[in-house]
Amino acid sequence: MKKLKLLKEKIRVWIKIYKESTKSGKRTLNSELVQIDSKIDRGEGSDSDINRRHEVIRLIQDIEKVDTLEMAQKAKIKWAIEGDENSKYFHGVINKKRGRFTVRGVMANGTWLDSHNSVKMEFFEHFKNRFDKPGVCGIQLVSEFPNRLSTDQKEFLEGEVSNAEIKKAVWDCGIDKAPGPDGFTFGFYRRYWNLIEKDVVDAIR
Repeated sequence: MKKLKLLKEKIRVWIKIYKESTKSGKRTLNSELVQIDSKIDRGEGSDSDINRRHEVIRLIQDIEKVDTLEMAQKAKIKWAIEGDENSKYFHGVINKKRGRFTVRGVMANGTWLDSHNSVKMEFFEHFKNRFDKPGVCGIQLVSEFPNRLSTDQKEFLEGEVSNAEIKKAVWDCGIDKAPGPDGFTFGFYRRYWNLIEKDVVDAIR
């Protein structure tokens, strides 16, 4: 009993330290996110800033995901004991999930939009243009093609595939992929190429 009690105390200390570290890390990430957003709003943001912003948001969401899982676990325990599903744990889980899947903003023509109306209109215009009826004029094809294949290129494309080309294609596919449902990987074909080369070439041709 003493060992279990000591272990329980150790676990509580560890959990406390872990939560404090997580909260501190989340505060740091939120502060960095505010700084990056401010820089982008001033028009001084670069591609690296945008990439870092996505990374910071991902890290924040990862922390929130862990919190959500912990809250869900506590909710299950509470429901099992008290039978009360409409608890603060339940509402906390729902709010966490809603926050995790919230669209915080979109990039439109190089400009970051994060206001509710701007994001809503950008989504509306995007899908409106995607699924709108095509124009009356339809597709027009240009009959003249300035770049044409030479005679040598045509003969090469229409010619028979050589054994060397087949071997190179097999070697370019790596070793851990299987070309068919039989389970034989390209590593198998490469290892026993001297024995099965003729069968492989005949199957391809």
